[in-house]
Amino acid sequence: MSRAKPMPAHERRQALIEATIPLLAAHGANISTRQVAEAAGVAEGTIFRVFRSKGDLIHAAAAASIDDGRLEAALAAIPPDTDLHGTLVAIAAALEDRVARLRAVVTLFQQAHPEGHQGPPNRPPFPPPAPPAPPRPGEPAEPAEFPRPDPQAAHLMVAQAVTNALAPHADHLTVPTDVAAIAIIGLTFGTLHLTAGNPALTAPDTLADLLLHGIAKDA
Repeated sequence: MSRAKPMPAHERRQALIEATIPLLAAHGANISTRQVAEAAGVAEGTIFRVFRSKGDLIHAAAAASIDDGRLEAALAAIPPDTDLHGTLVAIAAALEDRVARLRAVVTLFQQAHPEGHQGPPNRPPFPPPAPPAPPRPGEPAEPAEFPRPDPQAAHLMVAQAVTNALAPHADHLTVPTDVAAIAIIGLTFGTLHLTAGNPALTAPDTLADLLLHGIAKDA
């Protein structure tokens, strides 16, 4: 393994969080710090220079997975001269990224609160964060509890962000922008559903074409 380039602690921390999120989505809490290190391209000991424990890393990654600012920033960054098709592609891609990140939280929450959930047997318990300690200078405190998303607030945030992205194209839509936003969100999330999704429809270009032209040949 090549030696990682030196970087500030906060950047290293963020890089480790980003490397951890897809691992959590795939494996839940049953991941090792070695897997994280390999995914991030660093030595395993590097993790413990910016996190006090594996539990702290997992909690930080879970919190980052439900950070609403990522979706809003992605949609706000769509160039103003982008046509409707391009805007729909960008929206679908941003929504897919959000779903992928939320899968990590769903998996972890099911492991942390297994009552009523029929998950794979013999998984290790969800690792708790290390005992509370003052944050390092210039760094945020570790989350004290597993983050619990507010589904209603999250839905409203996503719907508003997509509505805002569609606003420049209001004159080209057959329905109000807020109605179009719900249709886009429903179709995108539906194709990515963990059990009922359809991988053949998940490409942003495919979703954009379906939204623009429907399913009828003469549409």
